[in-house]
Amino acid sequence: MKLLAAIGATLALVVFAPPASSSGARAARLFSISRFENRNFVRFAEHVDGACGPTGDAPVFAYWRMLERDAARTEPLLLHEQPV
Repeated sequence: MKLLAAIGATLALVVFAPPASSSGARAARLFSISRFENRNFVRFAEHVDGACGPTGDAPVFAYWRMLERDAARTEPLLLHEQPV
């Protein structure tokens, strides 16, 4: 938590089970990390099956929510952001 405070970030925990797609796959939001500089934030999510169990070899993934550009816009993490 010290690191998050040092970079001026907040951590919000969001857990839910969204509706299943036609294939039965879901993406459950795990948590988000935002900064005070703008409204953009990184969201971490997990691919889950109909019983909310993880699916695939790497079920957890992260992406940017780009609220400064458009309310629905997302972008992948940059290569240097992925190891974090």
